[in-house]
Amino acid sequence: MMINQFLNGMYESLERVNKYQNQVNTTRRITNISDDPQATVTALRSRNKLTSLKIFDNNINTAKSYLKEAEVATKSINNIIQTVYEKVIEAIGAGKNEEDLSIIADELITLQEELVTIGNTTIGTTYLFGGFNFTGTIDNNGAVKPPFTVDPATGHLIYNNIDLTQVACYDDYNANADSMAKFADDIKQCIIDIADASSDEYARDTICAKALYNVRGIIYSANAALKGAERFGLDTGASEGYKKLTDFVNSLSELSDKLSDEISLKLAGDYILVTDPSIKRTETGEIDYEYYKEKHISVLTEAELNNRFNIDDAKAILNSIGELLDNSDDTVGLDYSMNDVLSELRGEMESVLSASNALTNLEIEANNKCSIQIGKNNTVYYMYTGLDLFGSGKDNLYYMIDKCVSMLKSNDVSGLSKYISEIQAAQSSVLSFETVIGASINRMDLISTRYESSEYNYLEMFSDAIDADMAQSITQLITALTVYNAALAAGAEIIKTSLLDFLK
Repeated sequence: MMINQFLNGMYESLERVNKYQNQVNTTRRITNISDDPQATVTALRSRNKLTSLKIFDNNINTAKSYLKEAEVATKSINNIIQTVYEKVIEAIGAGKNEEDLSIIADELITLQEELVTIGNTTIGTTYLFGGFNFTGTIDNNGAVKPPFTVDPATGHLIYNNIDLTQVACYDDYNANADSMAKFADDIKQCIIDIADASSDEYARDTICAKALYNVRGIIYSANAALKGAERFGLDTGASEGYKKLTDFVNSLSELSDKLSDEISLKLAGDYILVTDPSIKRTETGEIDYEYYKEKHISVLTEAELNNRFNIDDAKAILNSIGELLDNSDDTVGLDYSMNDVLSELRGEMESVLSASNALTNLEIEANNKCSIQIGKNNTVYYMYTGLDLFGSGKDNLYYMIDKCVSMLKSNDVSGLSKYISEIQAAQSSVLSFETVIGASINRMDLISTRYESSEYNYLEMFSDAIDADMAQSITQLITALTVYNAALAAGAEIIKTSLLDFLK
């Protein structure tokens, strides 16, 4: 009995020695859940949270590396647009001849090529602005095709198999068509106003001048629409809508010239014809010009009167313009209205875009931004699409530079000067995109700082739950060893006494 009790006590002492020895060796207070269930649960929760924080922090570092590259690319594009703006200002300045404009056009073409290069920026083998097209596509020859390419035959910008130039031309065409409609509404109002004009001067200098401005606006927008249709890639020889719009512009240009000529005429004012029987004459029978001069009355011949502004002629010209716009009488002028021909040409473009499914694919592509999780319910975009970078529609940066080049090569300095506001708007969009990227980086910096504080707190919680108090553990180990050694010594004395010693 004594030996069994000794052995049981010795094993208990040995277990305590082993327990405290493990605490000293591992610095951990808990090795089994049974040691402290509540502390174990706390430790497991803390460890899971620390693992999540580590993953989120790694994701933040990954996202920041991508966004910083995107920020560099955006700044480079901003510099390109700024240079384009400066070159355009230089082009519209005085003293630039055809050769000078051609040189500037060549410089813009170089910038345009650099724009495509930036659009295909990579991090390793990943295209930064490819959307979901991370590594490019393989063409028929087995070569890697980047997200942005330029069609060598047409010069169109292609993004992930979407012809962005065609989409831009279509959007630009619609914008010009909308402008034409607004100008037409103003002209129709002028036709109404001139019917009740209070004076010839008001009719000529206000109503007719306003009408002429709007007519010229329609002509300018229509020509821009025709150029857009050509750039779109329509077969202008086979396009019925293109031919009709060209005829419309020619007819309207003739009426514009007539209205301009009419406005340039002097007003008749108060006058009397030399053939008027009541005209005042001198004693010698000659017309008394001095008399009419004092009365501020002009003495005119029939030819002179016909060469003065005539409100009836102006009304007739405006009515002809109104007829051309609305085709209210299909027996006069063209047998279609302005809206009819615009719809017809738009339909031809839409059929091409529908065949390639470009507009639908463009809408899908716009949502193909890559996000990464940086929190339990928190994600951030770290890869944007080329549409975010370049824009889409008529505001596409490549298309805008393309239009500037076209204007420079055709010596359209007037059109170029009107386009300055579009370039400034494009630069504002680039700066806004750069601001979005910068805000994302700043946001992740703040989150990363917060995660560092949380990591420290959870580490402390984890340590409090499972780490051993080394001073206490060492003391307990020494005590346990002392007890164990004492038990062994006592046991040695017990074991020495045998049954024979008792019999004696």
